[in-house]
Amino acid sequence: MLSDAKQALRATHPGLEIRAELIGGGEPVDMLVDAASEARLLVLGSRGLGGFGALMVGSIGLALAAHSEVPTVLVRSGEAGRSAGPDGPEVVVGIDTRDPAADVLDFAFREAARRDAVLRAVHGWTPPPVWGYAGWVPPQPEAERFRAIEDELLTLAMTGWQEKYPEVAVVRDSRIGSGAAALVDACADADLLVVGRRHRPHRHAGLRLGPIAHAVLHHAQAPVAVVPHD
Repeated sequence: MLSDAKQALRATHPGLEIRAELIGGGEPVDMLVDAASEARLLVLGSRGLGGFGALMVGSIGLALAAHSEVPTVLVRSGEAGRSAGPDGPEVVVGIDTRDPAADVLDFAFREAARRDAVLRAVHGWTPPPVWGYAGWVPPQPEAERFRAIEDELLTLAMTGWQEKYPEVAVVRDSRIGSGAAALVDACADADLLVVGRRHRPHRHAGLRLGPIAHAVLHHAQAPVAVVPHD
């Protein structure tokens, strides 16, 4: 099976050096994490098995995304022929405006530059809970004030990155809603969705992906890159 995969890849990508290796003697997650420890990227496919067509990734994919020491990309089965969106190629990155992760932003900008794609920086924010009580709709000036604050926070989180990657066009996208819902919606036509997760030094300390990364791995239509960061 490995030999067949290697030959197929050589036929479609003749310029690549391709090596095939069969490893054994341990748990798949542990062996793949170790094999990728010196790599720049770990890439996995997913057929969404388990009876839920909307779910992208299984338990091994989740565990690798949670514990790999390098960025891990998960690609839904059938995505190889995915075409660019109506406005051309786009990379989407999720931004925590209160604590933006440099490793995540750097990965996203580099991928956008490599793909000659627009980078869409997405920040989902939730209105104050009082807005929803008894169906109360806030006055328009107050709603716009909160929106302006969130837009400014997103701009501040992106400070300096446009100068570092001047060739990358950036779209700042601040929208009301949970971070996971905003990202799943924003990446419908994207080439790649980039999210972060905290680096965990202990491999068996649980998944610890975080709710946003966990949600988008299950439900995003685009390939998802999970980037560990401090």
